[in-house]
Amino acid sequence: MRGIVFSSRIAEWPALRDALEATGQFSSLSLLDAGAQAEQMHGEIQRRTPHLVVIDGSSFERLAEVRDIAAHVNPHILLAAAGDNLHGDELLGLMRNGVREYLPAPYGAEELSGPLARLQQRIDATASAFPFSEDLFVFLPAQAGVGATTLAVQVSLALAEDRKRKSLLVDLDLSNGLIAFLLRLANPIPVTEALSRDVELDEEMLARLVASRGALDVTRSGEMQFDGQLDPGRVLELLTAARKRYETVCVDVSETMNGHEVAAMQEAREIFLVCTPQVPVLYMARRRILELSRLGLAGRVRVIVNRAGTNNMVTPAQVAELLGVQEYLPVANDYPRVSEAWVSGERIPPKTELGRDIRALAAWMARADIATEQAKESKPKTHLGWMQGLRSRFLKEKGPTKAQIAETNAEGLAALTAHTGISAGAPLEDAAGADSPEDGCAKALARVVAGSRLTRRKRGEGAKTRVPGESSAT
Repeated sequence: MRGIVFSSRIAEWPALRDALEATGQFSSLSLLDAGAQAEQMHGEIQRRTPHLVVIDGSSFERLAEVRDIAAHVNPHILLAAAGDNLHGDELLGLMRNGVREYLPAPYGAEELSGPLARLQQRIDATASAFPFSEDLFVFLPAQAGVGATTLAVQVSLALAEDRKRKSLLVDLDLSNGLIAFLLRLANPIPVTEALSRDVELDEEMLARLVASRGALDVTRSGEMQFDGQLDPGRVLELLTAARKRYETVCVDVSETMNGHEVAAMQEAREIFLVCTPQVPVLYMARRRILELSRLGLAGRVRVIVNRAGTNNMVTPAQVAELLGVQEYLPVANDYPRVSEAWVSGERIPPKTELGRDIRALAAWMARADIATEQAKESKPKTHLGWMQGLRSRFLKEKGPTKAQIAETNAEGLAALTAHTGISAGAPLEDAAGADSPEDGCAKALARVVAGSRLTRRKRGEGAKTRVPGESSAT
């Protein structure tokens, strides 16, 4: 379910948000300040189209106003109260004013499970009244050049063509805006121009921004703007219109994580953080994970290691350690195929290794029956699972042999060990036990330096040359 918390207790919001998200029943949660004007309240509820509005004890005096505004947007929006224990007449008065459930502080899992389960039943019964897709995905690069845009394009094409899903690809990367070029599109109106106009960003306006590439619809970002920023509220209006019209929405953003890009990530079902298996890139990916964790988005992050393969200088286990994650999705390196796709504006062939990895990601995004599809493949070349076999292909690949690690080439790792630049602790699930800046990524880098000798391969008698790295691709 999607929820909005109406409260004046801003300082207590993180604890309530974490408790509600921990139940696993919310796809999105946002805070609406109880001091907001009625017009602002109406706009926020209309943009986010929540199933549930939670009003805490500091804001009960505005209950009737919130109830009326929510009912005007959608009469099926439910109300719940949250806060200290209520008894007798006070609780009865809330119920008479439209409150369906009470969420008692301190918001433990046991206390929340019953009320939220009953609310979910009510929401499921009125699902048709909320024509709104939960499948919004954001592709975030750890740094420029890791291939996030190419993946966003190719996965979106797979969703539209293979999965037959009505899909939209939104380009919010104002500093690059490559998508229109990669797909050879000329949209009539770029997103930047539309958002700057004083017009309602509804489904009708969205249709004017869209160009089609086969079964896939695309919006372009516009001319290159190195310091470009969009109004986050207007971006939310655009995404709301898109989620009412399309089954799947994919969003391409830049590595700068501007305000409008963060707004999109806060709405996403999943944030795909794309990196490559090189130490500097992994270092930047870890910093992005830490920042997303500080924004309360850690639970939505899924790491994609692009250009993965057996000849990488960093082993799969080291990749996981440097990132501070337990699982990630490897995507094969195939520079010739990627180059052909750039030139032709076409899909990467689905039956190549890279094409199968892209199809696997699209299948997971579409909630496909992975086991059934995998069983139908006569000679499956890759695992189609995500949570069951997320790292299986990459982690089973052989790392450097004993002969290959006879000598070291770890100067780059050592340099990065001395330059952490991280002001928070371990990312994702380890964030609660934060280390000091010299720990975290620095410790992981130090362990990699100590435990690996990045390789030189002997060729001929006594000749020593570096293991050739794989070609890079965007």
